Amino acid sequence: MFRSGNSIVICNKRFRSALLLQFLLITLMTIIQSFPVSSVPVSSIRLAYSQQFEYGVFGWCVNKPERHCTGKRIGYKFIDTRIPKQRLLLPSESKYSVSKLLAMHIVSFGLSLVLWQMILIALFSRLQDSPVYLLLCALITMTMFIFALLSFLVDILLFQDSLNWPGWFMLVVAITSAFAGSMLWSYRRNVEMRNFTALNTEINNNSSSFNNSNQHKFEDQIAMYPLEPLPVESLSDQSTEYSDVNTSQGPLLEPAVTYHGVIEGYF
Repeated sequence: MFRSGNSIVICNKRFRSALLLQFLLITLMTIIQSFPVSSVPVSSIRLAYSQQFEYGVFGWCVNKPERHCTGKRIGYKFIDTRIPKQRLLLPSESKYSVSKLLAMHIVSFGLSLVLWQMILIALFSRLQDSPVYLLLCALITMTMFIFALLSFLVDILLFQDSLNWPGWFMLVVAITSAFAGSMLWSYRRNVEMRNFTALNTEINNNSSSFNNSNQHKFEDQIAMYPLEPLPVESLSDQSTEYSDVNTSQGPLLEPAVTYHGVIEGYF
């Protein structure tokens, strides 16, 4: 569909390099977002730590006098059956129901996985030249930016200064996703311009080839019916047809009677 030439090849390489950079950025964001999701009680990674409490997306743990963790669920409860005689204390004065907003981490991580797969498919298929597919990727990126930013704000609201590095990295994810989304919008616009230019070039080439073929057909038709010269005798007959006309008294087309106006008659 596209024109062949060094400029087009260089342009395609640049587009592919930009898409590869998108893939690397999304891979980095997916890895970073996996740490908060896999925090306590899933693993020993702490989303936040205050006094003897360890906080995660799916629950919390207490490490004094012995380490005990809650079950895996979204949202905190101030009392858990797995941790007897221990009441949860939050670093902030927020309500326990606010902890249900930690599900933003799961949504953002899921969007990053979907986007990672879509960009990977685009790298090895013709979908990288589809504006509709790239538009869908850009919309998912902007949605991931919103949820990543909301995840960071929820972490600040719940844990404040007790927030650990997995929570602070969500701000990096939000900034990186905004940059990746803007690059995807720019990449989509360039693909549309390239497709439009290629389509116009193809139409012009087809029209020029059509005109050339019509011209050749017209020339062939003329060649099939050549013009024959008139015989010399017919030309001599036409020249002698008016030979007897007397033109000594004036031109042949000059009128015999001349009409004068009224004013000219007085002079």
